[in-house]
Amino acid sequence: MSRLAEEVCLYLEKYEGGVTAESVKLNEDLINALAVTWDGTAKHAKALSAVIRSLTVLRPVNRVGETRDMVV
Repeated sequence: MSRLAEEVCLYLEKYEGGVTAESVKLNEDLINALAVTWDGTAKHAKALSAVIRSLTVLRPVNRVGETRDMVV
C-alpha cells in the first residue's frame, strides 16, 4: 500500500467513527480556547456547548453520498 493510500485510510478511520473524548483532551488549541473563554459555570458550559454544536455544519462530509445536513 502506498503512503498516500495509507494516509487516506487513516484519515477515514479517524473521522468515520467520530472524535473521541481523549483526542479532544489532547487538542491543546481547543483546550486553551475553552480555558480563556469559559467562565467556569455550568450555565456557560451549556451555552458554549450549544455554540460548538451549532458549528457542525462546517464539518466536512465523511461518507460517499452523504450531505452536510446528514452529518450529526
